[in-house]
Amino acid sequence: MNPQGDSGFPQTETPLPETPPAESALEAAPAPEPVGPIADAEEYRGLRWIFIGRQGLRAGWSVPIFLFLTLLFMLALGTAVTLFVQRILHIKTGSFTPVSAIIQGLIEFLPMLGAGALVALFEHRRILDYNLAGPRRLPHFLGGLAAGFAALSALVGALAWGGWLHFGPVALSGTHIFTFGALWGAAFLLTGFSE
Repeated sequence: MNPQGDSGFPQTETPLPETPPAESALEAAPAPEPVGPIADAEEYRGLRWIFIGRQGLRAGWSVPIFLFLTLLFMLALGTAVTLFVQRILHIKTGSFTPVSAIIQGLIEFLPMLGAGALVALFEHRRILDYNLAGPRRLPHFLGGLAAGFAALSALVGALAWGGWLHFGPVALSGTHIFTFGALWGAAFLLTGFSE
């Protein structure tokens, strides 16, 4: 028999490590932390545990809180703006103009922004954490802008081709065209923000 074994290297016996007795291993191991309902039962703080957990606001409550705050802010802002525009500025809000569309877009967008900021504060987050941050923000925004322009242009072209939309004589000229276009662009941008 070869004393070096099959591999050609001398074989040595390695001693096995001594295992501690079972009693001392159990005594040395720390007790596991309670998890789940047991941990919550130990930290019972009245009805607050329904809304607040170890990481802050519990999952699921953010959506109804956000919707409630948005509707509340929208009602308050809409009422205040309508009273201001009708009674102080003496502008009729029933007309469909770019200014009225911008005002309506602000009434829809600002309450959502305010409610989102409050929910982010409740959850100890930034408002950009709600799917508003990420790589290549500007290219994505410009790509969406181009896609929206192309889609609306295709819709107008299809309506004109089918006879449902007729272009009349040019009503604006000079800088009024660009001003009118910029106002409607702002109105559509606010609509996109709201959606």
